[in-house]
Amino acid sequence: MKMLRLVIALAILGAPAVGLAAGGRPFDNTMSSVSPGMANGPGRGEQGFMSGRDYRTMERTKAALFADSRTHAADVHVSVKSGIVTLRGVAPSEAAKLAVAHDARTTDGVKAVVDDLAVVHRGNQ
Repeated sequence: MKMLRLVIALAILGAPAVGLAAGGRPFDNTMSSVSPGMANGPGRGEQGFMSGRDYRTMERTKAALFADSRTHAADVHVSVKSGIVTLRGVAPSEAAKLAVAHDARTTDGVKAVVDDLAVVHRGNQ
């Protein structure tokens, strides 16, 4: 019974500390580029440390892509450095590619967008 209480106490009191990565950002090791989370772990971009501002911009961009039904079929990796969003991956159509770039451009905190997306139609994948 004491062990159960300890586990519950840790879950309640320790969860905020345990569930947060360095800098207070939530840890999420999701590999999907569009869903919230970072494939490289918390606070890490492709080239190393990611600032909190860039991390928030990346998360907002991913959330915008996730919420847009036009971009669901796109396989997009989002990275941010100094407010510049780089989009890499594959879109199933030119319309989806344009929608991804538009969503990124209109996201709060984005200074510029580098669109490195390729259009590959479903029959050509």
